[in-house]
Amino acid sequence: MIELERDPAVLLDPRLPYRDLACLGVSIGQPASAIPKQRICEVSFSPMVRTTLRQGGQPVHYEGTDGQPADAALVHASVVYGTGVLHTDADVSFIVRRGRVEKLSVYGRWLSPLAELRTLPQLHARFGRPDRCLRLEAEGDLIAYDSYYAAAKKWVRWLASLERPTVVLLGEDADALRVAERAGISRRIEPIAGTS
Repeated sequence: MIELERDPAVLLDPRLPYRDLACLGVSIGQPASAIPKQRICEVSFSPMVRTTLRQGGQPVHYEGTDGQPADAALVHASVVYGTGVLHTDADVSFIVRRGRVEKLSVYGRWLSPLAELRTLPQLHARFGRPDRCLRLEAEGDLIAYDSYYAAAKKWVRWLASLERPTVVLLGEDADALRVAERAGISRRIEPIAGTS
């Protein structure tokens, strides 16, 4: 098992088996209850939450589906033992389904050293040639390039507004390119020349 905190360069490997990567001691396929509770800072897509409330540096508050304040510990447990996303203070989010970690999303400090990757060719020179790469546009404006690496079950987004990679998603069905195509999230999504 490769711990991301010890070797962050593994994110660049286009063939790294995603199940060989761990963060905070937790890898894909493990129970979400293995994620250290003290590292969880926020929850998304809890089945018991209607609204998430944030105010400055204050702790996150949740409003339940009944419109009443929801206890944070219960909200966290609804995802740890159910389905949703657990965001940590380590700039890693764990996507959970049926109480097990299904995907890892890595962002922030992990990708800061890659800020010099200001073009798509530079991104592919560091991450390797993707199996597929799509250009996402909205009303003629470039939004992002999404690159997918099948062997590693890895998806990398290069965001045009920041001119750098902003997120790496690892795990089965991490191919967000197909999800984006089905959802029609952009006006036009086209394959990049030289990729399939």
